[in-house]
This record gives sequence, structure tokens and C-alpha cells, in this order.
Amino acid sequence: MNMNTEIVSVGSILPPAFLGLTIISVVIFGRIFCGMVCPLGLLQSLIHKIPFPIKIKTFKADKYFRLIKYIGLAVMIVSGILSAVGILPATNEESSRPSYGVIIGAILFLAAVIIQRPFCKYFCVVGAAMSLGNKISLYKYRIDRGLCIECNKCTKACKMDIIPYGKQNESECIRCGLCKKVCPRKAIVTGFGLGNKQNK
Repeated sequence: MNMNTEIVSVGSILPPAFLGLTIISVVIFGRIFCGMVCPLGLLQSLIHKIPFPIKIKTFKADKYFRLIKYIGLAVMIVSGILSAVGILPATNEESSRPSYGVIIGAILFLAAVIIQRPFCKYFCVVGAAMSLGNKISLYKYRIDRGLCIECNKCTKACKMDIIPYGKQNESECIRCGLCKKVCPRKAIVTGFGLGNKQNK
């Protein structure tokens, strides 16, 4: 076996191996990849630190914009199935249309300055797929209602601008742990075997 053959063999093994490890991590930890590992998420958080007169936490259409990534995921799954069965022809031809990558990148950059993690919230289909794991993962977040005073410190710290003490194990949660870190009452408990039940 020559060097080129070995490289091809390794290259063919890595994608399914990475996919397998990703699925395992989602089943065990939920969407923790988004909060702890994803370099694009970190980049957006760094960009958001750039001083700018306008900083937006949320807006009226926010919850509808968050559906975009789930719609994109559904379209990808359906088109992939249709291509696999031959209903939708697959093509590897490069598009003759002009590339809008620079323009899209500039828009996302500006959006990240104003809004915390806009790509994660609205467009990342990988995050959308992983978010489904928050409900089934072995690792859970649980709110101790006896300790929580709803001071909103966790809400202010949240990178995804959700309310951590509201709907626990929310699909939008990226498991970064900031809410737990800033909680003055230690009301947010994380670990295995916690289930979805809240402490009363």
C-alpha cells in the first residue's frame, strides 16, 4: 500500500468517525459542542465584544428567526432523502452564479457585533440537529425552585439569550455553563441522572 492509498483510506474513515463521535457526544451531553468546542461560536462571542453603540439582546421577531435553522435542517434532510432515492437529481457541478460569500460574511460579522451569536441562533443547521439532544441527553440541567429567586443574572449572562430558569434543558441552550457560574444561589444543578424534573 503506497502513501496516497493510505491517505485516501484515512480520509474515508475520518468523516464517519467524526459523525459517530458527534452523535455519541450529543446523546451524552446534548448541545455541549456548541457551547464548549465550536470555533465559530467562540469567534462570534469575541466579535460581540467589539464596542458598538447598538447592542441587541432580543427583538419581537427573534423566536421566528430562530426557526430558520430548523427549516434549513428539514430541507437538507428531505433533499438528501430525495437525492438518495433518485427523485431529486444530485449535482456536483459548480454554480456559474457569482459568489456572495464575502457579502454574507460581512453581514454576519456586523450582526455578531450587535447580536450575541446570530449564526448560532438563526442559521446553524448543525446546531439545530444537536439541539434535539438536549431533551434526550444523559447530562441534564435542573433548576432548584427552592433556591432560585429569579434575579435574572443567568438570563443576562446567557449567550443564546434564553431564560435558563424558565424552560430547563431548552433546545436553544448550548450547555456553556455560564448560567450556573453566575447564579448567586447555586440554584442551577447539572449532572447525570437528574431527569427533566424540577426541584420544588
